[in-house]
Amino acid sequence: MYINSGHWWPHNNLDYGIISGLIKLEQQVVAIDISETYNDYFYKVIKEFNPYFVFTLLGANINVNVVEKIKSMGYKIGVWIVDDPYDIKQSMRYAFHYDFIFNTELNVIDYYKKNKPSSFYLPLGTNENTFKKNFNINYKSDYLCYRYWF
Repeated sequence: MYINSGHWWPHNNLDYGIISGLIKLEQQVVAIDISETYNDYFYKVIKEFNPYFVFTLLGANINVNVVEKIKSMGYKIGVWIVDDPYDIKQSMRYAFHYDFIFNTELNVIDYYKKNKPSSFYLPLGTNENTFKKNFNINYKSDYLCYRYWF
């Protein structure tokens, strides 16, 4: 079971990539919008689907009481944190409620493992459906323009 992050761009692209990746691996997936975690229908879906694992991205928008209720129902739940070290103070407020913590930042894993041994490094991947190489031999260019702003 996958609970989306509840965030817009760029995190919604990660939600899509995770769901697509699980389907590509031939896993049965039920994807739930985070807004559904606040009603009884959500818990009915969990019971009917009986997932091996419940997974979410970021975790900041899911109430820790929801996480604890999922665990009390006997399900393992994991969170993939992708904004550390920038948001580590916020992440620490909710991360330890999860059974498993995955993080894209290798340098914070030891910090998480002090309180949660089931913390793992999981770098971001690439969605091949979104990012495709284009090797058109007919197109050549001698110029490269690059602009970056904040």
